[in-house]
Amino acid sequence: MTIDSIMSNTGSADMVRKGRAVGERSTMAEGEAEHGDRVDVSRKAQALYSAGKLEKLEMIRERVRQGYYLHPEITEQVIECVARDIEAATGR
Repeated sequence: MTIDSIMSNTGSADMVRKGRAVGERSTMAEGEAEHGDRVDVSRKAQALYSAGKLEKLEMIRERVRQGYYLHPEITEQVIECVARDIEAATGR
């Protein structure tokens, strides 16, 4: 299981803890329900994760505005990364 699969269920990857604390929500990861395993993610962790994603998105937007991705070697690297992500997601 990847952090992204946990994130799609809980909204945060940081500060993952076992146990239950105030302000946390619990979710069972795919395939773990029969064992009773769970992941608890605090609201603070969810907020930090969301803020980090927004920061990264803004950084990408700024690079687009500056023309960073117009360089052939950068475009090639981006395409290779996207292709790997697609292959991993589809299992091909």
